[in-house]
Amino acid sequence: MSNINYRLIRRFQEKADRVKPEDSGRMDSVKETRRLDLLTEAENAWTKLADFRRERRRTRRYTFGDGSGQWRDLVPDPDRHGHLITEYEYISRQGCTPLQNNMMRKFTKTVLGQFRGNQTEPVCVARDRDEQIIGEMMSIAVQYIYQLNDMWELDGASLLEMLVSGAVCDRIGYNFIPAIQQENVFVRRVNPARLFYNRVEDVRSFDLKLIGELHDYTMREIISLFADSKADARRIQDLYNSERNDSLLDDPEPNSTRPADDISFFYPSTDKYHRVIEVWKLESKEMLRCHDTAEGKLYWAELGDEQYIRQINAERAVQAVANGIEPMLIDYEWRVRQYWYYRFMTPRGEILKEGESPYWHGQHPYVLRFYNLFDGRPHSFMGDIIDQQRLLNRFITTNDWIINSGAKNLLAIPEGAIPDNYTIDDFASEWRKVGGVIVYRPLVGGVSGLPTEISHNSTNVGTGEMIKLMMNFLEEITGIHGALQGQNASSGTSGKLYESQANNAANNLIDLLESFKSFRVARDTKIMKTIQQYWNDKLFVNVAGKSYSKAAHYYDPDKVREAEVDLTLSENTATINYRIAMDDYLKWLYETGAISVRNLLSNISAPFADKVLQFKEQEDQEMMQAQAEMQAQGIAPAPDPGGGRQNPRTRQGGR
Repeated sequence: MSNINYRLIRRFQEKADRVKPEDSGRMDSVKETRRLDLLTEAENAWTKLADFRRERRRTRRYTFGDGSGQWRDLVPDPDRHGHLITEYEYISRQGCTPLQNNMMRKFTKTVLGQFRGNQTEPVCVARDRDEQIIGEMMSIAVQYIYQLNDMWELDGASLLEMLVSGAVCDRIGYNFIPAIQQENVFVRRVNPARLFYNRVEDVRSFDLKLIGELHDYTMREIISLFADSKADARRIQDLYNSERNDSLLDDPEPNSTRPADDISFFYPSTDKYHRVIEVWKLESKEMLRCHDTAEGKLYWAELGDEQYIRQINAERAVQAVANGIEPMLIDYEWRVRQYWYYRFMTPRGEILKEGESPYWHGQHPYVLRFYNLFDGRPHSFMGDIIDQQRLLNRFITTNDWIINSGAKNLLAIPEGAIPDNYTIDDFASEWRKVGGVIVYRPLVGGVSGLPTEISHNSTNVGTGEMIKLMMNFLEEITGIHGALQGQNASSGTSGKLYESQANNAANNLIDLLESFKSFRVARDTKIMKTIQQYWNDKLFVNVAGKSYSKAAHYYDPDKVREAEVDLTLSENTATINYRIAMDDYLKWLYETGAISVRNLLSNISAPFADKVLQFKEQEDQEMMQAQAEMQAQGIAPAPDPGGGRQNPRTRQGGR
């Protein structure tokens, strides 16, 4: 009994007295928040991003150059004071044809080509070195989600978004996926034109306090997503006052950016859809921070649960005293807990669904990253070269105008030199004819009446040099030179020099690609945690082309759920260069006798390797069976004719 720590029991009682039941519920931001106030807060966040959306639309026009997209900036109208017209209309009024040579699109293709040519894949590593099989399980599971969601195509589109707007966002959830008719982890790219959030200064978006998205759904989709009963379905229809037949309404214009450009906060782009506003907010609440010393767990409890906790501790203290040991109590203290709370709302503020974040990671489902975030404002990669693209277009248009407006083989004929039986058209036709003969009347007074042909050289006025200079400026600013674009090297350029030029050009993209890699790691980490939470059944996961152990393909949720796993991105073994290098190395190991033919066939990427390995194993089994029968009959087995390969050191008697 002398080993009982009574001071620990008294300390628990003193700590319990500091939390009074009457203090419960004094701070709860969810209960204090009014729906219309939250809707107004979300609308303000949306409105403050208007400049970002406008700059994104402008950069998109210049990047893709749809039609006359690079001539759609507004300039003052010289004919009407106080009015604005597009540059395209202004130049057309002067009799010129606005021309554009879209260099920006070529640069986006080069960057995307570099990304797709050097793919990386998620690799999970367990923090406990004795549980590496768990890391392999999670690696296979995440790579399966990659294949299920076609992540390589999704990441290509996300990188293009980062190039154009400087912001990229994905949403990770667990729900039914109609496209594949199954329930699983689903990754969706979020259009920044539909996104709103508070001002962010942390490039990792750790200072997010509000984030949300504008959805446009048909009534049937809303009922499918938010109705749990027929009563809920009727309530939702009453909220939207909808008696419409969705199938009779026209769809938005396909292959057009107008629906994305005309988004407003409260109204959908077309009458076919209804607006649903998704809002995630970081809320605060008074709670108890508990530490269960018996189980070694930390968790949160409501203030009203204090009496229940005290009862548990009292029972543990009595049992500990009876057994002569120190009591393992639940320590707790008053704290203000911050947590993410979601609401799906109608444009009038009615709640379709709400609740605390259902994810074990305790966060919102979005992953938001910015490129070149400075003082809360992102700067896009393509936005840096818009001015150079504009100058290039101007010089091309100017050069075309000078050429078209210059005299080209103008024929000047004195009026008195044209015979009476000739018209001007007859004279010009005969002039252009090979071997043509014209009879004309010379002027009197000794002045020559010969026709004169005038041609003005308007091509060498310096615009060609300026066009070349602007193209060089574009390459210098982006760092994407000819070697990186795959252009042919000039004569006399050595292979090593050309390779060095390509590597130096690729270094200019490291900042962009590393920012995108950081986004992918954060996104894939949420994918991994979502898998740990929702994959509740044991299952066999087979990922094509992966050389993991057989045990790792059997996903065991009981082993994975509580494991601490880190995620990194490594070189993708599915790339052609990696497979060629790996196959060559395996062949070298086989030729030197370091590995057997079975090891070669098990790891080589040849499409027929599995079939040959199967035949090889079947032959080995038949041979072993035959040898066993011969030994049973007392017959010595025949020597191996060389079907199996031995290590050269073994044949030479070495170790």
